[in-house]
Formats: sequence, C-alpha cells, structure tokens
Amino acid sequence: MMKNPVYANAVTESYAFGDLTRWIRPVDVTNFSSQMFRKTFTLEKMPKQAVMLAMAANYAEIYVNGEAAMSLSVRSYIFDKVYEVADILPYLREGENVIAVMNIDTGEEIRAGFAIEVQADGETVCFTDGSWLYKKEEAFSNPVNYMISGGGEEVVDAEKLVLGFAALDFDDSAWESAIAAETPKGKPTTSQAPTLQVMQQLSPVGYHAYGNGYIF
Repeated sequence: MMKNPVYANAVTESYAFGDLTRWIRPVDVTNFSSQMFRKTFTLEKMPKQAVMLAMAANYAEIYVNGEAAMSLSVRSYIFDKVYEVADILPYLREGENVIAVMNIDTGEEIRAGFAIEVQADGETVCFTDGSWLYKKEEAFSNPVNYMISGGGEEVVDAEKLVLGFAALDFDDSAWESAIAAETPKGKPTTSQAPTLQVMQQLSPVGYHAYGNGYIF
C-alpha cells in the first residue's frame, strides 16, 4: 500500500471489476464540460476491508462521504481502459454512504464518463449504472481545462457554484439520471503510473479586481 498525503491510499493488490458495473456519462457530452454525479448506498455493518476501483475517460475528482478520496487524469482512451484501486475503509461509515464525482469530459461520446465499483469484504456494495444522478456544473461559462498544454481562459461565476454536493445530506432530488454508455474498448488493466497526489497546497499571495472578477 502506497501512502498518499491527501487522497485515499493506493492499493497494489489485484482487484477486478464485476459484471454489474457500467461506464456512465451525462446525456449531452460537450468539450471539457463539467458535471457532478452522486450515488448513495448502505452498509449494514462496517466491513473489515473496502476498496474502490475507478477509471475515467478524462478527469475526475471522487469523494466518499464528502471527503476527497481519489483523482483520475486521462487513464483511459478509445482503445484502452486503465483503472486505479484505493483503500476507502477510513472514509466509510455504518449505514448510508455516498460517492460523489466531479467529472470533466472530452466532448467525444466514444470517450466520455467514468466507471466506479466499491468492494467491501469481497462483496460489491456500490457500482456505476443508470441509477446514478448527475447535474451539469453551471458555474463555468468557458470549458473547464485542467491541462497546462491546453491553455485557454476559465471563467467561474462563484454565485452559481453548487456547494456541498459531495455531502451525504445534499438534496439531489432534482438531478437527472446518468446514461449507461458504451465502455472504451480493450480489457481493463490496473494503472502502472503513480496515483495523482497533492504534494503542496499554496495560498494566493494577493489578488486584484479585473473586469467583473478577480485575478489571484
């Protein structure tokens, strides 16, 4: 097990997705669009061991009961799908739990969305399918771009940000149902690259007004 300073610890033991897990995405896919996904599930008792398997076409931040657990970046392509495994036992609780995802898509229907499966004591307790709910993030008026090489300006309307969407008690009753989409081709394989980690967190040294917003 490799220690991660912020996210859940990576697991190097071999795990595989079950037959029920589906690749899911929003109804409409646009270039670098951002969406929030949620799914609740119940644990009758606390397991002794619990892992989360996850893969995404582009970029995804995954939360368990409101805490950041995993970050994925371009681990799958149209001919390949690569997944990572993390120990999420410390994030779980007896009773109701929630998995939440902030997903950024490529704009290609053939390569959009993500897949997640949670296994507790060898039993699948949560997996992606059409029962997941999602909502488009409307705070971004320009496409979200996490890649340095992509460039471009990001415009965020902070008043439209959906705060607390990863919390267990968040009201998602007005959200839409996700689509169970065609998965990228190829056999799922575990990632050979190190997991994404937050090595240092920086605070802005200053900011000033610029147009209708601020530059930090």
